[in-house]
Amino acid sequence: MMGKLIKYEIIKSKLVFFVIGAILGVTEIFYILGLTTDDTEMVGLSAGFLVIGFYCGLLAIVILGLTNYAKDLNEKCGYMCFMTPVSSYKIIYSKFVVALIESFTAVAIFITLGLIDVSLASAKYDKDFNLLKSIAKYMGVGVERVASDFFGIVLLSVFRFLILYSIVFFASSVAAASANSKGGNKFITFFIALALFIVFILIEEMLPTISVSSYSVMSRVLRDLPTIIFESLMSIGLFTLCGKIIDEQISL
Repeated sequence: MMGKLIKYEIIKSKLVFFVIGAILGVTEIFYILGLTTDDTEMVGLSAGFLVIGFYCGLLAIVILGLTNYAKDLNEKCGYMCFMTPVSSYKIIYSKFVVALIESFTAVAIFITLGLIDVSLASAKYDKDFNLLKSIAKYMGVGVERVASDFFGIVLLSVFRFLILYSIVFFASSVAAASANSKGGNKFITFFIALALFIVFILIEEMLPTISVSSYSVMSRVLRDLPTIIFESLMSIGLFTLCGKIIDEQISL
């Protein structure tokens, strides 16, 4: 049954994937056109839009998830969803799993397009060009440091996305319960989400980092392990609380 719920959530999200895919596709076309016509400005702008598109894609996933969840709480289709003989926890966790799938898919696409674009630029301008070496030389550090830092930024972006996703779900659930109506209250949702996000950021600032003697992908994961564990546990905890609130506090 969990598999059917996940499939259902993915189908509901297909439109946003189509839009994001279309935007990235157009951006990639302009990038290739820039390389073909030696338009370095177009190449630079397209590369910039690729990075912006990645973060906008994650933001779109959050917004779509919250919108769909609000509809599940407010509209008849959502009422029927939560009234099926499936626990609210399974429905909530199906949304969490889909969020994981969507975020890691976005990361995979971003990295793949990035590698392709760098390879195309290298073949066009300088066959001996190496992006990591160029960045490392500019920063005055080793290539391993640049690679591990890049991986760390992407990895933490995914977990930061998950904690934000779980916060807005939890805030929406609390708002719906507090308002004692299906519609909840958008202002309550916003202020609860903002307050929780600020609290979590402050807690993360106090978390320790593990000292590592080398720079590699695994060492970067180890260094940020306390933050990763904290955000993972908080995401799971908030999604679990959403299920509890729906079962006990919200009358659908």
